[in-house]
This record gives sequence, C-alpha cells and structure tokens, in this order.
Amino acid sequence: MINIDLICVGALKSDIFKQAEKNILKKTDKNYNIKIIEIEDEKNQNINRSSEIEKIKEKEGAKILSKIKKGNYVITLEIDSRQSKNLSICNIINETGRENISIIIGGSVGLSKKVSEISNKKISISKMTFPHQLMRLVMLEQFIIC
Repeated sequence: MINIDLICVGALKSDIFKQAEKNILKKTDKNYNIKIIEIEDEKNQNINRSSEIEKIKEKEGAKILSKIKKGNYVITLEIDSRQSKNLSICNIINETGRENISIIIGGSVGLSKKVSEISNKKISISKMTFPHQLMRLVMLEQFIIC
C-alpha cells in the first residue's frame, strides 16, 4: 500500500468538481491510499505586483510545508518543470520505491521557492495553464488507470 498525501491549495468550490472527486476516489486503484489535504488559499485580487504575488506564495508555501510529513517523498506540479514524454504518475511513484508520498498542487499564483526547493521530483502536466481545482481532478484521475 502506498500512502499519497495530495496537498492542494484551495478547496473545491463547484458542486460538479466535488461530485467528480467523490466519484474518482471510489474508482482509484486499491494499492494507493489517497488522502486529500486542503490548504486555505490566500486571497488574490488579481494582483499584478510581483512583490504581492511573492507574499501570497510565501504564506501558502508555509502552510504547505507544515502539512508535509517528515520522510515523505515530495512531488510538485510545476508548469516550468520538464515534461516527461510518457507521464504516468503511478510509474513515477513506483520508481521512487517509497511508501509515503506527498504530491503538491499549488494555488493560482504558483508555488513558493521553499516548496519547490524541497521537491524530490518536479513534474509538468502541460505547458498550458489549468485552474488548480481542475488539476486536482486530473491528478486523482491518474490513480484510476494505474
């Protein structure tokens, strides 16, 4: 059994997303014990100043870091990281040989440098930008097809 802590900034707000998540979790591979940990997002009022964005990243980053269990292998989703030609989250996890994994999905302004620095593996699903709530469902869906 592999324990996955899916640490997400922000809660699912849409009933459609909530129902989809519930349905996906029912279908996930039984070799994975998935726990969703929601981090409250900082309010972003379409701030364009980089200093304000960095403050938001730092606050959310501190919350994320407090939820990562000591000894967990950390995987971060980062748009600027390298894309794998054959991206299979299950293969990535199985290759680690670890039983305790934290997967981090940042908020709308991205991840703090501190979170990125402790990442054991950075992955990019796409160079396109997706809402972090949708990315949560996309990531969970990967555990159905393992």
